[in-house]
Amino acid sequence: MRVFRAVILLVCGLPMTAKATDAERPRINADTPVVIAFFEPVNDQQLENDPDTNDALDDFQHYARATRVALDGTCVNFHEIYAREFAVAVDGVETVFTPAVTVGYYFVAPGREARVEYGVHTDDDILALVEEVFGVKAPQQE
Repeated sequence: MRVFRAVILLVCGLPMTAKATDAERPRINADTPVVIAFFEPVNDQQLENDPDTNDALDDFQHYARATRVALDGTCVNFHEIYAREFAVAVDGVETVFTPAVTVGYYFVAPGREARVEYGVHTDDDILALVEEVFGVKAPQQE
C-alpha cells in the first residue's frame, strides 16, 4: 500500500502539460474580422514570483481594454482570452491554435489567412495591425 501512495504522490507532483479538452478549450466564431488577444493562464504565485510576468500581464490587460473600446462600433470583434490554446471557426472550418509564445494576438477573418503577432503590443500597434490586416480604421480616440 505504501508503494501505491508513493506513486500517486509522484504522479500528482509532476507538472501538467496536457492540452485542454474540447469542452475546456475556448472557441471563437469568426463570422466577421476578429482579433483574439491571448495570454497563457498564470496564477497569483507566478505573478508574485515573476515581476516581469506581472508587468506583462498588466500591460496586456491595459492595452486590451483600450483596443476593445477603440474597436467598439466597427465590424472587428475583439476577444481577450487566457488559455494555452483555443479554437477558431472560420467559414465552417474549425482550427485549434496552440501559440508558440505565451502572449500575442491572432487576427482572422472569413476569406483571409490568419496572422499571428507575438508579444505584448500597445493599442496603437494593434489598431495599426487591424488596419493593415483587415483594412478597417478605428475611429480616432482622444
